[in-house]
Amino acid sequence: MIKEYESNPFVSQPLSQIAACYEKRGKHIKAIELYQKTLDQAEEKNDPSVIVFNNKSLGDCYYELKEYGEAVSYYQQALSYQPQYLAYYDLHRQLGKCYAKLHGYEKAKEQVDLLRKTSEAGYYEMAEEILNLIPDKQREKWGSEYKRRENYSRKL
Repeated sequence: MIKEYESNPFVSQPLSQIAACYEKRGKHIKAIELYQKTLDQAEEKNDPSVIVFNNKSLGDCYYELKEYGEAVSYYQQALSYQPQYLAYYDLHRQLGKCYAKLHGYEKAKEQVDLLRKTSEAGYYEMAEEILNLIPDKQREKWGSEYKRRENYSRKL
């Protein structure tokens, strides 16, 4: 059945769903192969939602494989294609995490600052997720607002 989907150029979304199943099972190489096929099909059809979804998903797969440079490329493609896409802030979080892993701390800080400017719930935590990947010495150079926060729940 999977072979039928792979060979049919009109079923990019179901094929993306199969790729997502591979991704969830940790089979990132196979997921990348399928996401790339559906991305190519979506670009031919100019289907923005599938293009953004697959670029983000490819970035996620490469992140899990610790290929952070490749992940950055796909996250940037997703953002450049449709900047106000639903996963806009998640893409910035993932970019920040990749930059931190690649020791691009200033670029990671840009993502932190962007997330912190948002007043909606949850985005400050996304920024903290990035900051937790950055060494304390680097954070201290940026000032007190970037210092590691003490976990008060342990004291209770």
